[in-house]
Amino acid sequence: MKKLLIIGIALFSIALFSYFLKQQKISNKPGNQEISASQKLLTNAYFTIPEGTTTININSETGVTVEYTDGDVGFEERGTVTLFENYVRSVADKRYVAVVAVDRGGSGTEMYLTVFTPEGTGYKSIASVFLGDRVAIDTLSVASNNDVFVAYREHKSDQPMAEKPTVLIEKTFTYQELIVQGRT
Repeated sequence: MKKLLIIGIALFSIALFSYFLKQQKISNKPGNQEISASQKLLTNAYFTIPEGTTTININSETGVTVEYTDGDVGFEERGTVTLFENYVRSVADKRYVAVVAVDRGGSGTEMYLTVFTPEGTGYKSIASVFLGDRVAIDTLSVASNNDVFVAYREHKSDQPMAEKPTVLIEKTFTYQELIVQGRT
């Protein structure tokens, strides 16, 4: 009886250890970090499509990917907008900087570094800087002086767009540069 109890405890311990080890591996993967309270604030964000006229509301009911229609009747552009919750950071004056993807229904996905400012009960986009087509974001961070650093990968000029991008690009923007360059 003691042997069965010891074997049972040992099996239980191994299963518990395996579970916690698996959870640790999952939480350390890029894109699986826990969403902070500051990131959750952007669940009521209004994003204006760059070079468009439509403003999209991204909230807890619509989710982080929202379909849109933009343009005149008969010439509408249809697509989706995605707010990357893992790439939202607090910046100056209760504002946030975030990575937003716009898929206009064609073959590409445009990635933008977007500044959101408080308005009413939510936030609205006030500036979006184009990062590239089908780029893969590695890092987004904000320094204590509000400089914004973004690292991402883009395709080589001779690389098929269907492959993962491999060329590392690192950019630092002052907060003011983002506002001026990305004015919507």
